[in-house]
Amino acid sequence: MPNHSSYESQTLRMTLLAATLGLAVGVCEGGFLRLTPRITGLQQPDVSNMIWFLAPLVACLAFATFGLAAGLIASRLNRPWASRVGIAFLWGSAGAYLATSVELSQAGSGWVLQAHDFARTSAWFLVLFVWAFLAMWILNYKEKVRLVSLLRFRLRPWALTLLLIIAIAGAGVTFTSYRIPSVIPAPSAASRAAPDLPNVVFITWDTVRADHLSAYGYSRPTTPNLDKLASQGVVFENAISSSSWTLPSFASMFTGLLPHQHGANVATPLDSGPRTLAEILQMRGYETAGFNANTYNGLAGWGIADGFETYRDVSSSPGHNLATTVVGRTLLQPAYQTLVRYDFFDRPDAEQVNQQVYRWYRRRSQRPYFLFVNYFDAHLPYSVPRPFDHRFGQVSSRLLRQLVSLDFGRFPQPPSTEDQQSMIAAYDNGLAYVDAKCGELLQFLAGRPEWKKTIVIITSDHGEGFGEHGTYLHGWNLYHELLHVPLVIYGLGIPAGVRVSYITRTRELFATILDITAQPGAIFRRTTLRRFWSPEFAPLPFDEIIVSEVSTYTPTHPGQGCISLVTPEWHYLHFTAGKVELYRWPNDPLEQNNLADSAEGQSVVRELRRRLRDHIGRSLRPWRGLPYLIALDGPRYSIVREAHRVVPWDLTQLMRDPPAGASQAFFHPDPGTSPPRPERVEDELVRSLPYQ
Repeated sequence: MPNHSSYESQTLRMTLLAATLGLAVGVCEGGFLRLTPRITGLQQPDVSNMIWFLAPLVACLAFATFGLAAGLIASRLNRPWASRVGIAFLWGSAGAYLATSVELSQAGSGWVLQAHDFARTSAWFLVLFVWAFLAMWILNYKEKVRLVSLLRFRLRPWALTLLLIIAIAGAGVTFTSYRIPSVIPAPSAASRAAPDLPNVVFITWDTVRADHLSAYGYSRPTTPNLDKLASQGVVFENAISSSSWTLPSFASMFTGLLPHQHGANVATPLDSGPRTLAEILQMRGYETAGFNANTYNGLAGWGIADGFETYRDVSSSPGHNLATTVVGRTLLQPAYQTLVRYDFFDRPDAEQVNQQVYRWYRRRSQRPYFLFVNYFDAHLPYSVPRPFDHRFGQVSSRLLRQLVSLDFGRFPQPPSTEDQQSMIAAYDNGLAYVDAKCGELLQFLAGRPEWKKTIVIITSDHGEGFGEHGTYLHGWNLYHELLHVPLVIYGLGIPAGVRVSYITRTRELFATILDITAQPGAIFRRTTLRRFWSPEFAPLPFDEIIVSEVSTYTPTHPGQGCISLVTPEWHYLHFTAGKVELYRWPNDPLEQNNLADSAEGQSVVRELRRRLRDHIGRSLRPWRGLPYLIALDGPRYSIVREAHRVVPWDLTQLMRDPPAGASQAFFHPDPGTSPPRPERVEDELVRSLPYQ
């Protein structure tokens, strides 16, 4: 009769062996994730030092579970070959786990891993497992290597040592999760700012289109808190983003440059040449803090964190560090989406972001502050906590799974009307949740003495498409639903109850914030959004043209691009290969009637194409992102040649028609260099412009 104590000993030893192997491969995985950016183009890894402890701990527990199963099977069979098969299984799993870790990391070039990535990693796992299994079996069968001897170590010391290591790893995870990392700020050129300078609270609602907000006339009451703020400040009814996805849009708002000037793009971080808002304000003595919930484009490694003394992204959260491991991505994430809700468990919601801001605020200095907050809850997969998850309706997990795997934003078959409405309802749920939590943050700040000298700016990086032009989500084109975003400014010196109907650029928030924080220079006064609510404002040609750009790449759609030009009457879109579209957007806000081929439209297209090329041609050099201009390239128009052309500039027209990015020209590329004295600002600006 079999000895039950030997069964237990065999099972326990197999479990301990598996756990030990898991620790070893976990250390290797943690090292790979911490030392090598897993995302192409990212300047630094998207994990913190926590991964050194978390990856071994998670791998240890996962392998221990496999080991327990293998041990139970081997002990019940009670055959010598059963143990050899179990050890070969564990050894092969260790090699396959490491290979899968590398493969998943290399495949992680987007916010969501696609189906073909999982197929590729599954093939890796299968091949390596079979190879390792056969190799170990042959060696053990011929008795050249006695792997079964691995199970003959003394049980108690082995178990105690393993438990001690697990305890240390757990303590390390706990310790590192309470450490809030900060991005090293640029060298300071000013120790303190003037105490009377205003605080600036810059809030973005990721992926929010203006026409779905009740403050902009939407039928659903999605944004009661924003409605209240809008009644007390200035609402820009026709604010236009510089691009239709996050990274180039953020980079434009932080630098005042168009995407082809700053260059931030797919797998390309923001260049260190342009000075960011945070860098400039930090040099002037502001305390700078950023809190970004975007799990991909909000990472500090994309360059948008430059100049922030404190910058909190998901890289320091336990959830995101766990999600980067093989166990997190292949086991925990699917389980979470199936058993809890269809969402990504490492995505921080607005309440968690608020808690981070509160903790920072209570520890901050007495200097004026620049606070940047990006909420991510309106973004796919449109999942928010209760009770907001069913405020206007719900969407099925089936439909969300289809959405996250769309190729170029298109469904293979158009969704039904019911599915369409459920997507929109879920999106609106997210808007209501963001509005509620944003209202709580502003209420917290309003209760502080500094509130009286605080300016609040609320906007979005881009909108969201729901099939108006055949595509869903964002980043594929430049239609109105993707470019028209909310913009509300409230606070010290801002008039109440003003609605600006002129078309406005969100990238001019760069000059606006510098202008309201007493940055000297007429160029900032000319390009600040404050000009629109001035009683003396009279629009000039510079005020009546807005350019936006997008350059997309997918394996099935390489080299796609689009440039758009918005005027008070027209929206002109110029696609790759010369395709053009023209809409009279004030009368056709959903842009369903393309007038490019009409008799009137053809004349308008020629004029707008000329204005577009002229506007881009005069834009501030250097151009760091030529792929954004690919749509303009052709037999008679070379972007490369245009980028190297010296453009003469009539200095007498500088303030009347400033080139795109002119406000950036004031700042020296060396972050340690102080701005020139106020009395020499305009002379320095003129000399710095490369239009001689």
